[in-house]
Amino acid sequence: MSQYEPAPAGEVEVEIVAASIGEVAWKASDDNPKGECLRLRLSAGRQYGFIFADVPLDWLSMLANVRKAAGTSSDFTTEEYQGRRVRVVLKRYVAKDGTTRASVAKWLPLPVLSAQTPLTLLA
Repeated sequence: MSQYEPAPAGEVEVEIVAASIGEVAWKASDDNPKGECLRLRLSAGRQYGFIFADVPLDWLSMLANVRKAAGTSSDFTTEEYQGRRVRVVLKRYVAKDGTTRASVAKWLPLPVLSAQTPLTLLA
């Protein structure tokens, strides 16, 4: 049994602590027979369990949302994602094993900074 509680539901800032490209069998489809995904591990803080986000490489609009949230290029250089802080909307669900977990419901784009944005907000 995990000693960590699931991250809270709602809009939160998380850190991408790991990123890779890999196959996820249950994400396989006719358009993606191997289930190849951008696999991200997110952290909302030390007191919470990791949030796993596997985005199939054929889900182009969701991948675009992930890139906008992380401020990354259109390439899938996974190193570019690691250490990035992103805003997401999390939801909670009960897994098959009966534990409550968090998952990403929505990736939020980076805020647009204007000349009037105080620099203290950027720190």
